[in-house]
Amino acid sequence: MITDITEKVTPIAAGLIKQFDLYFDDVDISLVKFVENDYGKVTKFLAKCHAVGSLYEYFTGCCYIIEFACPIFNTLTDKQKEIVLLHELFHIPPGGTDPDNNMYMKLRQHTIQDFTPITERYGVNWQWKDFEAEMLGDK
Repeated sequence: MITDITEKVTPIAAGLIKQFDLYFDDVDISLVKFVENDYGKVTKFLAKCHAVGSLYEYFTGCCYIIEFACPIFNTLTDKQKEIVLLHELFHIPPGGTDPDNNMYMKLRQHTIQDFTPITERYGVNWQWKDFEAEMLGDK
């Protein structure tokens, strides 16, 4: 089941975009939707950023959808959720929500530079090992 959590997540995302303004030039957070997708099992991902395409944009009014995989995402701490959200926001390129920009509704691929602000703010070890051990039943 997919649940729209845009109202809940948008203020957090807007705060991250404000804090990391240099990386999110011209990203309009009102054109990003956030959903939880309950897969009913542990998935291989915590979240995904989707560029919706023009047909879905027409019906949804958004350019991007960030999907959080439940139930695994709901086991994260608030800090870990914030890190995952920031990581997914980095997939939206500067100008990605501007129809006049050549990056409109495209996804930015990972580079090591994308992780620099995350490691600078949260460190390299942001409790992932503890989380992984707990999910695997080792803790």
